[in-house]
Amino acid sequence: MSTKRIPYLPSDIIHAIVDILALKFDLENLDSYKRHERRLGREYYSKDLLSLRASCREFCWIVSPRVFRTLRLTHTLKSIAGFVQIMKSPRVNHCVQSVKYQYWNPGKTINPFAPPPFSFRF
Repeated sequence: MSTKRIPYLPSDIIHAIVDILALKFDLENLDSYKRHERRLGREYYSKDLLSLRASCREFCWIVSPRVFRTLRLTHTLKSIAGFVQIMKSPRVNHCVQSVKYQYWNPGKTINPFAPPPFSFRF
């Protein structure tokens, strides 16, 4: 009885796949309407990247620094609890480079003259 091996992808191909998915998400966010719609839905990360991260250990190691580089925190209890949970996780807390606190009312439009959200870098 023989066992089949999963084909191995070289790391440069894996990095290229991650770069394409990240670039696609960033380009879509250049449109202010699309960015506002995502913000209303609290969609800050590419769902494609998160799915790729969950697919295997190799992708997880490569995608995690991209996904968790900047955390966005709002004034809701759910957001704060998620932030604390991420910071307690030894697998992803080392990937966090900056935290952005955003206070906004999801029922109102974005004011282009408002001051930028508070953020700090580690």
